[in-house]
Amino acid sequence: MNHTRIVLVVTAAALTILGACGSDKKASPDTAVGATVAGNATPAANPAGLGGTAVQLGGDPCALLTVPEMEAALGSGVEQGGFGKDLPGRCTYSKGGDVGAGVVLITLQDPLECNAVLKALASGSLEGTNAERVDVGDGGLYLTGGQVVFTIHGGCVAVGGSRAGVNVGKEMLLTWASAVAGRVA
Repeated sequence: MNHTRIVLVVTAAALTILGACGSDKKASPDTAVGATVAGNATPAANPAGLGGTAVQLGGDPCALLTVPEMEAALGSGVEQGGFGKDLPGRCTYSKGGDVGAGVVLITLQDPLECNAVLKALASGSLEGTNAERVDVGDGGLYLTGGQVVFTIHGGCVAVGGSRAGVNVGKEMLLTWASAVAGRVA
């Protein structure tokens, strides 16, 4: 198995595991406000040589999609939370508090995870991986496990979602990821 495939599998697994966190706050249907690069952001060390020198994006990931945008795929009743308290840099939404009915995850990725994405994008070949290159932000990957991960402003953002246990589909993920990319300041 080549390093690119290992990196993508590890990244997808990390996103899936980290996505199992939520918040009890209600979502606001107000216009989303962008995330910003964290003040004094320094590139992440990369001792494993997995590629890139990513920065941690800062800001509120819960402000990167609006409730109406999520309801376009999940139906009415989307609210913030569903898994419990979100970790910093991650935000989950669910349909009526029931993640089985529908869930959306937005993550401002850790720089080490982002370095793996940067390496995969720079490798020039995704053959034999569970990813496909997509044109979002400064470059992105559609992971067949139901997420789009893209680079922007030196960091990475992941967007994923499902409805009734089925991934929302590539086109909806790309729509969400494009909206998020336009709001990351």
